[in-house]
Amino acid sequence: PPHKRSGWLQRHVLYELDEARLTGRVGVGASAPYGLFLDQGTRRMQPRPWLMATAQRVMPRLRELAGAM
Repeated sequence: PPHKRSGWLQRHVLYELDEARLTGRVGVGASAPYGLFLDQGTRRMQPRPWLMATAQRVMPRLRELAGAM
């Protein structure tokens, strides 16, 4: 989840990398604020984790790449 309907959210995921510190940030742009609501849920909707779930899935590979630098 969430089910992809138009791809708008996927196209508006933003990231920022700091190569000197080997850190990064990932989030959604202002044109897709509903991405946060999908990920964390609201009082009327259960969470549909996608952003943090993806980050946790790719973290081992990111650490592997960072160690190769």
